[in-house]
Amino acid sequence: KQHITWYKVRKMCVMMSLSNLANLYIAMRKNDQAELLCLESVRIREQMEKRPLDHASSLNTLANLYSNVKMYEKAEPLYLKAMDIRKTALGENHPEFASSLNNLANMYTDVKQYEKAERLFRESRQIRENTLGKTHASYANSLQNLANLYAITEQYRDWETDRKSTRLNSSHEFVSRMPSSA
Repeated sequence: KQHITWYKVRKMCVMMSLSNLANLYIAMRKNDQAELLCLESVRIREQMEKRPLDHASSLNTLANLYSNVKMYEKAEPLYLKAMDIRKTALGENHPEFASSLNNLANMYTDVKQYEKAERLFRESRQIRENTLGKTHASYANSLQNLANLYAITEQYRDWETDRKSTRLNSSHEFVSRMPSSA
Protein backbone atom coordinates (compact mmCIF):
# COMPACT_ATOMS: atom_id res chain seq x y z
CA LYS A 1 0.00 0.00 0.00
CA GLN A 2 2.91 2.36 0.70
CA HIS A 3 4.20 1.71 -2.82
CA ILE A 4 0.87 2.78 -4.33
CA THR A 5 0.89 6.00 -2.31
CA TRP A 6 4.46 6.77 -3.39
CA TYR A 7 3.49 6.11 -7.03
CA LYS A 8 0.58 8.56 -6.77
CA VAL A 9 2.78 11.22 -5.17
CA ARG A 10 5.37 10.80 -7.93
CA LYS A 11 2.68 11.05 -10.58
CA MET A 12 1.39 14.28 -9.00
CA CYS A 13 4.88 15.78 -8.96
CA VAL A 14 5.44 14.89 -12.61
CA MET A 15 2.07 16.32 -13.53
CA MET A 16 2.75 19.60 -11.69
CA SER A 17 6.18 19.87 -13.29
CA LEU A 18 4.68 19.34 -16.75
CA SER A 19 2.12 22.07 -16.13
CA ASN A 20 4.67 24.51 -14.77
CA LEU A 21 7.05 23.91 -17.66
CA ALA A 22 4.20 24.18 -20.16
CA ASN A 23 3.22 27.55 -18.69
CA LEU A 24 6.84 28.70 -18.95
CA TYR A 25 6.98 27.65 -22.61
CA ILE A 26 3.71 29.47 -23.26
CA ALA A 27 5.16 32.63 -21.73
CA MET A 28 8.27 32.20 -23.88
CA ARG A 29 6.06 31.62 -26.95
CA LYS A 30 7.56 28.17 -27.50
CA ASN A 31 4.15 26.88 -28.48
CA ASP A 32 5.15 23.52 -29.98
CA GLN A 33 6.97 22.46 -26.81
CA ALA A 34 4.15 23.85 -24.65
CA GLU A 35 1.54 21.90 -26.60
CA LEU A 36 3.34 18.59 -26.09
CA LEU A 37 3.60 19.17 -22.35
CA CYS A 38 -0.01 20.34 -22.09
CA LEU A 39 -1.26 17.27 -23.93
CA GLU A 40 0.75 14.99 -21.63
CA SER A 41 -0.55 16.84 -18.57
CA VAL A 42 -4.14 16.48 -19.80
CA ARG A 43 -3.57 12.75 -20.44
CA ILE A 44 -2.18 12.16 -16.95
CA ARG A 45 -4.75 14.28 -15.14
CA GLU A 46 -7.62 12.69 -17.04
CA GLN A 47 -6.65 9.35 -15.49
CA MET A 48 -6.78 10.79 -11.97
CA GLU A 49 -10.50 10.40 -11.32
CA LYS A 50 -10.38 11.83 -7.79
CA ARG A 51 -8.82 15.11 -8.96
CA PRO A 52 -11.20 16.53 -11.60
CA LEU A 53 -10.20 20.14 -10.88
CA ASP A 54 -6.60 19.35 -11.81
CA HIS A 55 -7.89 17.92 -15.08
CA ALA A 56 -9.93 21.09 -15.66
CA SER A 57 -6.83 23.18 -15.02
CA SER A 58 -4.83 21.22 -17.60
CA LEU A 59 -7.64 21.53 -20.15
CA ASN A 60 -7.79 25.25 -19.52
CA THR A 61 -4.03 25.69 -19.98
CA LEU A 62 -4.16 23.82 -23.29
CA ALA A 63 -7.20 25.86 -24.37
CA ASN A 64 -5.33 29.08 -23.52
CA LEU A 65 -2.42 27.93 -25.67
CA TYR A 66 -4.70 27.16 -28.62
CA SER A 67 -6.51 30.45 -28.19
CA ASN A 68 -3.20 32.35 -28.09
CA VAL A 69 -2.19 30.84 -31.44
CA LYS A 70 -5.66 31.44 -32.89
CA MET A 71 -6.63 27.76 -33.05
CA TYR A 72 -10.07 28.55 -31.71
CA GLU A 73 -11.71 25.40 -33.06
CA LYS A 74 -9.43 23.39 -30.74
CA ALA A 75 -9.69 25.83 -27.83
CA GLU A 76 -13.47 26.07 -27.53
CA PRO A 77 -14.25 22.41 -26.69
CA LEU A 78 -11.46 22.39 -24.12
CA TYR A 79 -12.78 25.56 -22.46
CA LEU A 80 -16.28 24.06 -22.44
CA LYS A 81 -15.09 20.79 -20.92
CA ALA A 82 -13.06 22.58 -18.23
CA MET A 83 -16.07 24.77 -17.46
CA ASP A 84 -18.34 21.73 -17.19
CA ILE A 85 -15.93 19.96 -14.81
CA ARG A 86 -15.71 23.05 -12.59
CA LYS A 87 -19.49 23.50 -12.65
CA THR A 88 -20.02 19.88 -11.59
CA ALA A 89 -17.28 19.90 -8.93
CA LEU A 90 -17.77 23.41 -7.50
CA GLY A 91 -21.18 24.65 -8.57
CA GLU A 92 -22.22 27.66 -10.62
CA ASN A 93 -21.44 30.22 -7.92
CA HIS A 94 -17.73 29.57 -7.49
CA PRO A 95 -14.88 31.89 -8.53
CA GLU A 96 -13.15 29.11 -10.49
CA PHE A 97 -16.33 28.54 -12.49
CA ALA A 98 -16.41 32.32 -13.08
CA SER A 99 -12.84 32.09 -14.40
CA SER A 100 -13.94 29.43 -16.87
CA LEU A 101 -16.74 31.69 -18.07
CA ASN A 102 -14.26 34.54 -18.39
CA ASN A 103 -11.77 32.49 -20.40
CA LEU A 104 -14.42 31.32 -22.83
CA ALA A 105 -15.74 34.89 -23.14
CA ASN A 106 -12.25 36.14 -24.00
CA MET A 107 -12.06 33.58 -26.79
CA TYR A 108 -15.51 34.59 -28.07
CA THR A 109 -14.33 38.19 -28.11
CA ASP A 110 -11.34 37.16 -30.22
CA VAL A 111 -13.61 35.44 -32.76
CA LYS A 112 -16.05 38.38 -32.76
CA GLN A 113 -18.93 36.47 -31.13
CA TYR A 114 -19.65 39.51 -29.02
CA GLU A 115 -23.12 38.59 -27.75
CA LYS A 116 -21.87 35.28 -26.35
CA ALA A 117 -18.85 37.04 -24.87
CA GLU A 118 -20.94 39.72 -23.19
CA ARG A 119 -23.32 37.19 -21.63
CA LEU A 120 -20.41 35.19 -20.20
CA PHE A 121 -18.50 38.28 -19.02
CA ARG A 122 -21.61 39.54 -17.23
CA GLU A 123 -22.22 36.16 -15.60
CA SER A 124 -18.59 35.94 -14.51
CA ARG A 125 -18.72 39.46 -13.10
CA GLN A 126 -21.88 38.69 -11.11
CA ILE A 127 -20.41 35.51 -9.62
CA ARG A 128 -17.21 37.31 -8.68
CA GLU A 129 -19.12 40.19 -7.14
CA ASN A 130 -21.27 37.79 -5.09
CA THR A 131 -18.43 35.53 -3.96
CA LEU A 132 -15.37 37.79 -3.82
CA GLY A 133 -16.79 41.27 -3.43
CA LYS A 134 -16.32 44.51 -5.33
CA THR A 135 -12.81 45.14 -4.01
CA HIS A 136 -11.27 41.90 -5.31
CA ALA A 137 -8.86 41.98 -8.26
CA SER A 138 -10.80 39.27 -10.10
CA TYR A 139 -13.94 41.39 -9.92
CA ALA A 140 -11.93 44.32 -11.28
CA ASN A 141 -10.72 42.05 -14.08
CA SER A 142 -14.35 41.28 -14.95
CA LEU A 143 -15.12 44.98 -15.18
CA GLN A 144 -12.05 45.52 -17.36
CA ASN A 145 -13.07 42.72 -19.71
CA LEU A 146 -16.55 44.19 -20.07
CA ALA A 147 -15.08 47.64 -20.67
CA ASN A 148 -12.80 46.24 -23.37
CA LEU A 149 -15.72 44.47 -25.02
CA TYR A 150 -17.84 47.61 -24.92
CA ALA A 151 -14.98 49.62 -26.43
CA ILE A 152 -14.58 47.08 -29.22
CA THR A 153 -18.30 47.08 -29.95
CA GLU A 154 -18.71 50.79 -29.21
CA GLN A 155 -21.30 50.16 -26.51
CA TYR A 156 -20.10 53.04 -24.35
CA ARG A 157 -23.52 53.64 -22.79
CA ASP A 158 -23.58 50.06 -21.46
CA TRP A 159 -20.16 50.54 -19.90
CA GLU A 160 -21.20 53.83 -18.32
CA THR A 161 -24.25 52.13 -16.81
CA ASP A 162 -22.10 49.29 -15.42
CA ARG A 163 -19.47 51.71 -14.15
CA LYS A 164 -22.00 53.91 -12.36
CA SER A 165 -23.70 50.93 -10.76
CA THR A 166 -20.33 49.81 -9.38
CA ARG A 167 -18.66 52.16 -6.94
CA LEU A 168 -14.93 51.50 -6.86
CA ASN A 169 -12.34 52.83 -4.49
CA SER A 170 -9.17 54.38 -5.96
CA SER A 171 -6.96 51.31 -5.43
CA HIS A 172 -9.59 49.10 -7.08
CA GLU A 173 -9.77 51.45 -10.07
CA PHE A 174 -6.01 51.08 -10.48
CA VAL A 175 -6.29 47.29 -10.42
CA SER A 176 -9.12 47.35 -12.95
CA ARG A 177 -6.87 49.19 -15.43
CA MET A 178 -4.23 46.47 -15.28
CA PRO A 179 -4.00 44.04 -18.25
CA SER A 180 -6.37 41.11 -18.09
CA SER A 181 -4.89 37.79 -16.97
CA ALA A 182 -7.85 35.56 -16.17
